[in-house]
Amino acid sequence: KARDYAELMDSASPTAFSSYMFVRCEKRIEKIELNDILYIESLGNYVNIYTASKKIIAYLTLKGIEAQLPANLFIKVHQSFIVAFSKIEAIDGNQVIIVGKPIPISRNYRDNVMKVVEQLLLKR
Repeated sequence: KARDYAELMDSASPTAFSSYMFVRCEKRIEKIELNDILYIESLGNYVNIYTASKKIIAYLTLKGIEAQLPANLFIKVHQSFIVAFSKIEAIDGNQVIIVGKPIPISRNYRDNVMKVVEQLLLKR
C-alpha cells in the first residue's frame, strides 16, 4: 500500500503533466502557459521569457529553467537561448527565426538542433 501511495503522489505532482508554470517576476508571481513561450534569453542570473504578448524578466538561471521545461517542446540552441520548437519559422544558416527575430545557433548546439529538425524534415 505504501508503494502504491508513493507512486500515486509522484504521478500527481504538478510538474508531471501541467501545461503552465509559475515564475516570480518583480513582486508578482506570473502564470505562463508553456504553449505561449516563444523563446527564453539568459542575462546572467536573470532570464527574459518572451511570449507573443509580453516579456517577463525573472530571477532564474537558464540552466534552472531548462530543467523545468519539457524537453520535447523546447530546445537549447545557444548558451544564452532556449526556443520553443513549435515556434521556429525557419532556419537560416546559423540562425533560427522566431516571429521574425533571428536567434543564433552556436556551433556547440548546431548538431543537436539539426538532428531534431531532420527527424521532421520531409524527404523525397
